[in-house]
Amino acid sequence: ASGKVLSAFHLVRLLALGADTVNSARAMMFALGCIQSRLCNQNTCPTGITTQDPARYKALDVERKGERVAQYHASTIENLVDLVSSTGLNTIEELQPHHIFHRIEGTEVKNYAQLYPGISDRCLLSESTCPPDWKADWSRASASTF
Repeated sequence: ASGKVLSAFHLVRLLALGADTVNSARAMMFALGCIQSRLCNQNTCPTGITTQDPARYKALDVERKGERVAQYHASTIENLVDLVSSTGLNTIEELQPHHIFHRIEGTEVKNYAQLYPGISDRCLLSESTCPPDWKADWSRASASTF
C-alpha cells in the first residue's frame, strides 16, 4: 500500500486493513528536505534533491540528509512498535481491522472491521459467489478491457 503514508499510525492502519507491504516515499522525501515545489522533472529542484545540475546538488549535504532519513525511519519504526504493543499484540502480523477505531462523529466510534467489511476467500471467482455489495461492480467488470 502507498499514498500519503507519513506516520506510524498510517502504517498500522494499512497493515491492519491487510497490506502486505507499505511504501512511504513522500515521508522520506520530506525527511530529505523536499518542499514539494513540484519541479522534479524540470531539473530545477530548489533543494537539490531531484536535480542533475551540479550548481544545485552541490548544496545538498548528503551525509546530513542521510542521517535525517535514517533517524526519521528509525523513529517511525519505534512508534510503530509502540502502537502495536499498545494493542496488546506481540507482532504486526496479528493486526486486524477490529484493532483500529475511528471516530465517526461526537461519541460514535466504529472499528475498521465495521467500516470496511471483509470478503471471503475466492468469492470473486464467479458471479454466483460474488457478495451482494459487489454485484454492480461485477457486472461492469470485464477480463478483456481495463
